[in-house]
Amino acid sequence: MHRFAARFAVAGLIAAVSAPAWSQAPIPTAPAPRTATAVVGPPAPVVTAMDAADGMRASKIVGAAVYDDQDAKIGSVDDLIVRLDQKVSVAILSVGGFLGVGTKLVSVPYADMRVSGGKVVLPAATKDSLTALPEFSYAAQ
Repeated sequence: MHRFAARFAVAGLIAAVSAPAWSQAPIPTAPAPRTATAVVGPPAPVVTAMDAADGMRASKIVGAAVYDDQDAKIGSVDDLIVRLDQKVSVAILSVGGFLGVGTKLVSVPYADMRVSGGKVVLPAATKDSLTALPEFSYAAQ
């Protein structure tokens, strides 16, 4: 038994001497995993509550009544068209008709619309000027 203990002690001493001194060198770490990301253009700006206070959520705009300068209802927002550069370019309005019957869809530049007092306003437009616009139809996809 004495020989076995001696061999065990010698093996432990060899292992201790040949092991790296971790207390003297930094512990190696694995590199961070690489992830694939598709970055197109600069990072999106941070939007604060103050920035958003000037606008209106898209979910509140679609379906909202549209008013003229005299606060008369002239239509409603049926849809918004978002370009690939993430900007709303066109608003699709439902105009004319009664209770959804006989309405037609027309497109107007979104930049012409304003949000004022929680209402969507299309300055200088009238119900007649909107119904005179050509009918909008979605391209087949």
